[in-house]
Amino acid sequence: MGYSIAIRAKNPKLGKRMAEFMNKNFRSWSEIVGVEGGGSSHFAGNDLSYDSDSKAVGFDYASHCHGWESCLIYSETRWMAIKIGSRKSRFSKDSVTPSTFKKSVPFMVYDGHQSWPILIVKNLKEAMALPEGCQWCSTDELGVYVGPEVNEILTSYAERAPRSKKERDAYWKDMEKIKKLHTSNFEAWYKKYVKIRVKYARPEIAKMLPLVRAEVARLDALWNAGS
Repeated sequence: MGYSIAIRAKNPKLGKRMAEFMNKNFRSWSEIVGVEGGGSSHFAGNDLSYDSDSKAVGFDYASHCHGWESCLIYSETRWMAIKIGSRKSRFSKDSVTPSTFKKSVPFMVYDGHQSWPILIVKNLKEAMALPEGCQWCSTDELGVYVGPEVNEILTSYAERAPRSKKERDAYWKDMEKIKKLHTSNFEAWYKKYVKIRVKYARPEIAKMLPLVRAEVARLDALWNAGS
């Protein structure tokens, strides 16, 4: 089973230009980190498997596409949306809260039907000032997530990396400390649970997220130079 993640180009000319650009310059996550083997995603351009919109430009990926490879293609999709994508101000209430914005914003489309806004912020402080229900949509000017405090998916990406026995033992020791809260005060438990996950994911995020950002910055520089 697979999925598509894409943008809606402002016009066919821009969509074609972006597809040609990405076909020429896209690098897989395997290439970036220097490991052999194929990935679980590919740039599909205007010929997506699960998105038939004539203005769609994006990626197809398998159900087993996880971790930093997923982070890369989603970041690059947001970057494309920021550079050449259409904008809108209304979204489904099932996707984000609030679902209406005063100004039109870039957006990406999951599997051809579900639109997610892209809210550009200058820093983490600005991201945390957004309504809680849409903080997860916040990114930097390149479309890259700013931190696990608002973009919780980064923690999930990082948790796929192997950990030493010492790290695993420390993690479960911290989890054991909050165990009783789960039944007595679930809300308090959940906040502490998230903080513990972020604590142990942070080193991996600090190592890998800059690689994603650097790759998107490379594409941005090439696009701006007209390559």
